[in-house]
Amino acid sequence: MRVLTLHNYYCQPGGEDRVFRAEAALLEKRGHEVIRYTRHNNELVGKGAIAALSSAVWNPVVVRDLQRLIADRKPDVAHVHNVFSALSPAVYSTLWRAGIPVVQTLHNYRLVCPSARMRRGVRSCTACRGRVVPWPAMVWRCYQDRLASSVAMGVVLGAHNIMRTWWKWIDLYVFPSDFARRQLVSAGLPADRMVVKPHFVEDPGSVSDGSGGALFLGRLEVEKGVLELIETWRWVRGCQLEIIGDGPLKATVQSRLKDPELSHVALTGWLRQEEVASRLSSARLVAVPSLGDESFGLPVIEAFSHGVPVLASSRGALPELVQEGVNGVIADPLDAKGMAQRVCAVVDQPSQWRRLAEGARQSYLHRYGVESAYRTLMDLYERATSWHRSRIKECR
Repeated sequence: MRVLTLHNYYCQPGGEDRVFRAEAALLEKRGHEVIRYTRHNNELVGKGAIAALSSAVWNPVVVRDLQRLIADRKPDVAHVHNVFSALSPAVYSTLWRAGIPVVQTLHNYRLVCPSARMRRGVRSCTACRGRVVPWPAMVWRCYQDRLASSVAMGVVLGAHNIMRTWWKWIDLYVFPSDFARRQLVSAGLPADRMVVKPHFVEDPGSVSDGSGGALFLGRLEVEKGVLELIETWRWVRGCQLEIIGDGPLKATVQSRLKDPELSHVALTGWLRQEEVASRLSSARLVAVPSLGDESFGLPVIEAFSHGVPVLASSRGALPELVQEGVNGVIADPLDAKGMAQRVCAVVDQPSQWRRLAEGARQSYLHRYGVESAYRTLMDLYERATSWHRSRIKECR
């Protein structure tokens, strides 16, 4: 099978990039021909505001590139990950008109929220969900905390809502969790074309011995709950916390950690994936204390693959991944004492830790491993192709 994969890189790397690369590599390992077409938002830097907005709405360069690529390589199916902003939603009609079935993985809530997070400050927000033009996000400067950026993203989404792009030219939507799927169903996207497929990670081949401490893996930003986790560790003794990641809160985290009461918390910064795997090989716990409504949680399944229990927030899709008392524990990230008690219930009781560690590993093997991911991908491509053919017949 020839699979055309499309992805737009943001200026800051993220989990979407990892998923895009991992799925493409998986397909190649199984003998499929993968045709990658990518753009990067750095391309928009230095462009005038009008030119950048025009490209974000409909990029003619991308259309021409795709037309040539399709004519030359003749893909059987297209799998789109992110189109914002340099790639642009022009890819969908281009693929449809060429007769290519289109699968779209939605990694976040961008189609119903310009910020992609469904949050305003520390609160959940659905003010733009279901609106043709997401004007509240423009007024509140929700995207990048800038008026110009928020208006631009609002214009892009509004234009394609009016054009019915998301309804006409995408055959199958793929969500990493049922929580994410429900958010888009409630916004009016076609529920009969929505499928849940969790992300996956490679099997490390070994499990943690639990000799290390706890880990936080992720961007240092407000919605990830890293500051709340640091406050939790004031109440945790006998277990080190290592914060692995970078982001806008780095200076704030560094300042907090000057407190002598937090000498058992360390900020390591960004690490390569191999170095993260090395830490996980001895970790006792991975903490995912998100304040936002996560659509998934890659750190969760990374922990599971190493047989490491997870302390997860009770928000968003995380409770779909972490089952209380089976592969981890659930806690309210705003309750520092309560969360500390949940931490101690795992790390201070060896028999409890071993039971949860085994449950974490089994969760990975049954749901988040390579074999499961590959079977699901093949099924998705078959379903998208079948759906595409039936829609073409209806159009005739």
